[in-house]
Amino acid sequence: MPRKALRGALNVQDNIGRRTLLWAAVLVILSLSLIFYVLYARRENRVDRLYAEAAGIVPYFHGTDGAETAVRELAEYKGSRETAMLLNIALGRTPLVLNEVQAKAISCLSNRADPAVGLNLSRLLQPQVPVTLRAAAAKAVLEQGSSSKIGRAHV
Repeated sequence: MPRKALRGALNVQDNIGRRTLLWAAVLVILSLSLIFYVLYARRENRVDRLYAEAAGIVPYFHGTDGAETAVRELAEYKGSRETAMLLNIALGRTPLVLNEVQAKAISCLSNRADPAVGLNLSRLLQPQVPVTLRAAAAKAVLEQGSSSKIGRAHV
């Protein structure tokens, strides 16, 4: 009988060790998830503030120079959401439309590989658009290399 009792005591200790290890793994996973969520939320908050400043939204807008800097910093973030924000600025879909800020957004968009960027920027190649913006849009579309894609999309 002492062997069975010893074996039972070892099994209980193994179970306790396994449970402890399992709880430790769960805590590590939860901690890492929380850390990644906080970092992601901070990034999204930063992107939102940059867009608000570049778009001319009142509490965040600090002049044309600040808006151009915000556009440049916003362009450093890669993603479809950030591309859409830059397109909104470039196309003048913001509360405050400044040609200098639009031109900066257009030049930043030329580095994006998304063919939709070229299609949207081609809307700025209209006679009613100021010459500086038309020139910046034409340059961006040519730099992006999507002029052939634009032609195919309209056919």
